[in-house]
Amino acid sequence: MIRNVIFDIGNVLVSFHPVEYFYPVFKEKTETLCTYVFGSKEWALYDQGILTKEEVEKNLLDTYPKDKDAILYILAHWKEFMKPIMPMKKLIEELKENGYKIFLLSNISEDSYLYLKREYPYFFDVNGGMYSYRIKRNKPDKKIYEELLSVYGINASESLFLDDRKENVDAAKALGFHGMIMEDVDVTCDRIRKRLKEAVSYTHLRAHETGAYLV
Repeated sequence: MIRNVIFDIGNVLVSFHPVEYFYPVFKEKTETLCTYVFGSKEWALYDQGILTKEEVEKNLLDTYPKDKDAILYILAHWKEFMKPIMPMKKLIEELKENGYKIFLLSNISEDSYLYLKREYPYFFDVNGGMYSYRIKRNKPDKKIYEELLSVYGINASESLFLDDRKENVDAAKALGFHGMIMEDVDVTCDRIRKRLKEAVSYTHLRAHETGAYLV
């Protein structure tokens, strides 16, 4: 039986599309610049809480001195493109009403976490969360999943994990989670509802077959 639904944050609860956001500013060079920043090892270490924003900035400017102004602009404005995905808010409210526990599991820097919690507090009104900056581990490292299970005393087999990256979902499945990849938001919400309904129906069927209610 699925008791817990676990959500990633970026491109699951809030949008994260830097190329689309910065294209009006940098045009054809936008994808390259965004790769320099968001695809860098520095950014991954920032999410892990190992590098500060200032250290990320220094390293990137040392690596790409010719793009200094563009990189500084991106680092000054990147939080602005994170906007709430409202159907997910509605889904979470619905799941809570139906008795599911809600958790967050995200690769996220402390700066981003604090910003999002201030701007969109309803996404953080949940049963708990595990964030990369706190434990110095990024998905798909199994340690971040195991820490979530351990801290909150939940079982992987009773948990459905939603993420926008296949490798993160695969890592969760390898540990016994149910997993789903974020696609179109409305389609994904419907898939989650269907999956949970099927899980409840299966539990009731097994209870009928065995004469004991399975929990």
